[in-house]
Amino acid sequence: MQAIDKKFYNLFWNNPVCQSIFSVHKEQLLENEVELIFSKEHCYAQRIILTNSKQRKTDLQVAQRTENENIEVMHNIQNAISKYFNQDKIEDAFKMKFGKSIKKLVSDLSENKVTLESLVLRTFLSLISDNKDFYKILSEYYIIPEGIETQEQYSEFVITELKTFIKNFLKKENLFDLSASIDLVSNYYNQKIKKNLISAVSIFTDNLLGNENFQSRILFFDQLFDMKVIIGGKSKGSYECINCDKDTFNGIFTINVKPSKLKLKCPSCSKEMNYMMPYELDKGIYDNILYQDGLLFFAIKYLLDDNKCKYTANARFLKDIEIDFHIEAEDGLTELVEVKMYKTDRPAETQISNIKTAVSQLKTAIDKLVKGNINIHQSSLVTNITDENIYKQAKKELEDDLKKYNIKIYAMNEYYMKIKG
Repeated sequence: MQAIDKKFYNLFWNNPVCQSIFSVHKEQLLENEVELIFSKEHCYAQRIILTNSKQRKTDLQVAQRTENENIEVMHNIQNAISKYFNQDKIEDAFKMKFGKSIKKLVSDLSENKVTLESLVLRTFLSLISDNKDFYKILSEYYIIPEGIETQEQYSEFVITELKTFIKNFLKKENLFDLSASIDLVSNYYNQKIKKNLISAVSIFTDNLLGNENFQSRILFFDQLFDMKVIIGGKSKGSYECINCDKDTFNGIFTINVKPSKLKLKCPSCSKEMNYMMPYELDKGIYDNILYQDGLLFFAIKYLLDDNKCKYTANARFLKDIEIDFHIEAEDGLTELVEVKMYKTDRPAETQISNIKTAVSQLKTAIDKLVKGNINIHQSSLVTNITDENIYKQAKKELEDDLKKYNIKIYAMNEYYMKIKG
């Protein structure tokens, strides 16, 4: 493990806030839908969003404002497109520039002076052999003036023509309006950023910040910031005063400060502004979260290393059995450990069913090992479930199997105390 991993997992086992946040399933911790310019893509974002929005009422207010702003931006963009880039205007400009060329081409084709196939072939051959002939063809049809024979001359002509075309296409008296319309593109981009932030916040606020210990969690994120587990300044966040009328004070910013320093007051009403600020996760920790057995696998690996346990990670037996950890004790006893991270926002029945499925898989593995003359003294199942009642009910329903196969079911902290002795 890298130093940053060791510091993080030490914090994980010794800080209840860290454990409560990072022991949840990746789908509860990371946003998995990102809205791009023209589409929505599904992926687990390498970031977490910090916010001071602790009430759903605030979330809904910000979301509604943003949706209204988005409707207004789209309306203005459509108006700008119809004003400056309407089809009739583009067709008139095209005819003005290439009307003479089209007229000659039609005339030559109708009078059989040239066939379309021969013209295409001649153009193709001139491109791969002699560019001078290519420029000659363009001048014959009034696309470029006579005398152009090199790529440099051609490029200079195209740039000059493009500047002239744009200047003629756009009237001077409309340039200020056009500038404002171009600014709409920036507004549209900012709206996409804000919608992504709102989407993430609406799902993960409770997991990251909670409603009862907001300040302690912000201070915890300061620790992660100092350890460089989370990194600011990588992507844009949002500030908005929700106490004032819209557009009084809001914006999209890139900020690289400790989470506890994000608090800002509105210059108009002096009340605390709502913020949604993304922090990038360290790549190693991010990869651990995405791992098939989740971040808990690496937390237990650190725990075993820290306590000088002799073990094999992802141990393979026979041909088709893989166990997360195979621990060998000094007295010769061996233990199999399976690690499972479940979605903890599911009904109790679902979580109990998940535990029963994992135990069934362990039983199958143990039966195969016994047949293969591999002696296992104990097996353990460690999960991220924190509800004691779920464990009690699961152990009750699995009582016979647990006793017969010598399988123990542990919550995270229970297994921590077992290893610590």
